[in-house]
Formats: sequence, structure tokens, C-alpha cells
Amino acid sequence: MPFPYQDLTPQLAEVVSSFGANRIMWGSDFPYVVPECGYKGAKEAVSLVASQVPLSPTELEWIMGRTVTQLFKGQWLP
Repeated sequence: MPFPYQDLTPQLAEVVSSFGANRIMWGSDFPYVVPECGYKGAKEAVSLVASQVPLSPTELEWIMGRTVTQLFKGQWLP
């Protein structure tokens, strides 16, 4: 499906179920995402798809930034 890619809901649910939210991180594909929807739109699309899984607030926190800060501890500034 076109943006906002709601057909990814089953895949996201399966990945979270299989690996856990603490092993998943969101990436925007910046700068290539800009012509289609922009960074803000891409982030909102993730939240929309995630709300359909559904994910807990803690799981969404891991996916949207906590995983990357743990992975690159001391090297990544949010």
C-alpha cells in the first residue's frame, strides 16, 4: 500500500513478537523520505502502524529511540 504503509502492520507485529521491541529501531530513510512524506510524516506513519499492532507505550519508546541509545551508549545523543 502507498504511504502511510498500513499494510506493514502484520509484519511489525510478527517482528515485535519474535524479537522484542528492545531489538527493533525505527529509521526514516532520510533524505530519501522527504519527497514522499517528509521526516515528520514518516514518523507519524510509524506511530499509526504501531497503534494498529497494538504496542505498549514502552514498546513504542524502545522502537522510536531507546534501542538506538542503548546500542550506541555514549555515542548517540538523542
